[in-house]
Amino acid sequence: MAARLRHHHKLAGCLSLSIGFSYAAAEADGRGGFNQALKIEPTNDNQVLTQQLLWLFRQNWDGQAVRNIGVYSSKLSANSGQQLNLFETPRNQIRHSRLNQVIDEIHRQFGFTKLVYATSLLKGGTAIKRASLVGGHNGGNSYE
Repeated sequence: MAARLRHHHKLAGCLSLSIGFSYAAAEADGRGGFNQALKIEPTNDNQVLTQQLLWLFRQNWDGQAVRNIGVYSSKLSANSGQQLNLFETPRNQIRHSRLNQVIDEIHRQFGFTKLVYATSLLKGGTAIKRASLVGGHNGGNSYE
């Protein structure tokens, strides 16, 4: 989501997280999942968005089996320049922003699978396999 925001030169001012529980978890818990929104300082930074979404998840999840996850951004604004944060050095903020731009450029030039988190290379990692699917979905083809 952060890469798409950067591609469209936008900042998200609100994040929404939608979690659906498995049928068994919904029966046991009495709720099918949760939807939560959080107003944030406008950003398109991977790390900030991930931290906020994890916080939302941890505040509302009690260990139920998760069936599906939805992440949405709203209150979009134009990315007309970088707003510096008083609690972090400007040098680090600029480096972090540049790192996001370099990662996006590598993905654009060489493809998503050429630069992934190391956990994607582990046995349970799905990012590389899902990158070849339409929208990350199987689209009717069977898995091996």
